[in-house]
Amino acid sequence: ADIPVSFLTGAEDLNTKLDGFAAGAVDYITKPYQSAEVLARIQVHIRARKTARLLAASQMAQLDRLAHAQKAILPSPNAIPSANFEVFYKPIHRAGGDFYDVLQVGEGIFDYVVADVCGHDADASLVTSALKVLLHQGRSTLSSPMDTLRMVNTALRSAFPDHLYLTLVWARLNRNRKVLTVLLAGHPPLLLLDHQSGVAEYLGASGDLLGSFDSIELEEIQHPVSQGDRLLLFTDGLIEMPMPGESPCREDGLKRLQEAAHKRWIQPLPEQVHGIVTDLLADVGEVSDDLLLLGLEV
Repeated sequence: ADIPVSFLTGAEDLNTKLDGFAAGAVDYITKPYQSAEVLARIQVHIRARKTARLLAASQMAQLDRLAHAQKAILPSPNAIPSANFEVFYKPIHRAGGDFYDVLQVGEGIFDYVVADVCGHDADASLVTSALKVLLHQGRSTLSSPMDTLRMVNTALRSAFPDHLYLTLVWARLNRNRKVLTVLLAGHPPLLLLDHQSGVAEYLGASGDLLGSFDSIELEEIQHPVSQGDRLLLFTDGLIEMPMPGESPCREDGLKRLQEAAHKRWIQPLPEQVHGIVTDLLADVGEVSDDLLLLGLEV
């Protein structure tokens, strides 16, 4: 536990002392000793432990505030009912590095964005806040998804450390024309479910990570959709969960997700989204990444 332990012993050889520290001791006092010195050492370690606890509590409070702010910027399905979406999001820590947003850019035209920022520290959470601002700035200037992502990449390169980058999937759904436009920036493909058969197929496109290169190349694809079709956007935590006795394998994870989506395709969208996550978590080991699944219906 976090109780500081000091050894009081007559053994003076170096190896024994090193063994004591390796076992977790905070101090090593050899005989003969003075009681006043022992008590003084104990007081020093008690004060140090109290300081560490206060610092940890302060850091947790900051993370709680950050998590609250992060949650406030993520839209709920009830806030945009015409977007017809459902989401499951569970960060591995209080404030996560996964991000999603839903924006209405025209009459019957919606953008659905899911991103995964490298890392799970406070810096990653700050990037999600910046991404929210940049996406809305792109909408306000009527920038295309391609232009907005280039702006995001430039901002990441200029304003954040080099070790921070993100992957992203952008799906623009024109509900009037029944056309889906997809861009992937180093992100897993999205999953399209046919409303009549429940057949699930992945839609992929090539594209660079955001924040790794000064300039990026992205492929834009368009795909026809029908009323009732569903789309699933997700981050890699959902497809790279370790199975007992197995190493994480993205291809196996994509197949499991595909099967879980087909299994629940006749359910209402909210039940399907949350049911898919339940199915995927049923047989996995310890989850070590944020989990995000966003589903939408045409």
